[in-house]
Amino acid sequence: MNDAAPQDSVDLWKATIAEAEEKRSTEPSAMDVMHSQIKTGQTLKELSTTIITKDWLGILAAPDDGGTTDWLLEGLNIEDEQ
Repeated sequence: MNDAAPQDSVDLWKATIAEAEEKRSTEPSAMDVMHSQIKTGQTLKELSTTIITKDWLGILAAPDDGGTTDWLLEGLNIEDEQ
């Protein structure tokens, strides 16, 4: 990311990280700047609930015996464990 970003942004990131590192022993919340600020959409719990609800209501795109839901949830669980 540093190679693709403008230099002033990289400088700001480095200064913010240095400040957070300096304050972390007395103010642990200073490290919160390390958390991603990007909203990624639904949480795993919300996504699982949506899939199960749609399957239960029969709203899936194609008829299914329930195997698709199990398969999708198993994949999500594997990804979450990684």
